[in-house]
Amino acid sequence: EDAKNYLLNGSIKSFEENEFGFAVVVLKETDSAIGTCGFAKRDYLDDVDFGFAFLPAYTGQGYAYEAAFPMLEWGKDHLGFKKVVAITLPNNFSSIKLLEKIGMMFEKKIISEGDELSMYSIQF
Repeated sequence: EDAKNYLLNGSIKSFEENEFGFAVVVLKETDSAIGTCGFAKRDYLDDVDFGFAFLPAYTGQGYAYEAAFPMLEWGKDHLGFKKVVAITLPNNFSSIKLLEKIGMMFEKKIISEGDELSMYSIQF
């Protein structure tokens, strides 16, 4: 029930309201869900937020890049995004490395819910 409510009030609601959200990332060989990747509109950000999350067993193997790069291109080409941001903890070096690899650059520090976050962005 919790998972159902999470999806109904999260990604499904986002797709209905914004025409974007987070998509499941599936491993071709096994058809297993290994993570998510996509876009969110957050109240405390002026621009669309790009994000990704993967199960621990599938990190560090290139899957995030395989999902992130085409998703970002899809946002630019099909959704018409002119700018996209991404937020991460300042010590999340693997996420920062991926954000930089897909062309994002550090923009500024922000505070959200008491946490200091690093915001990266890309303009198309």
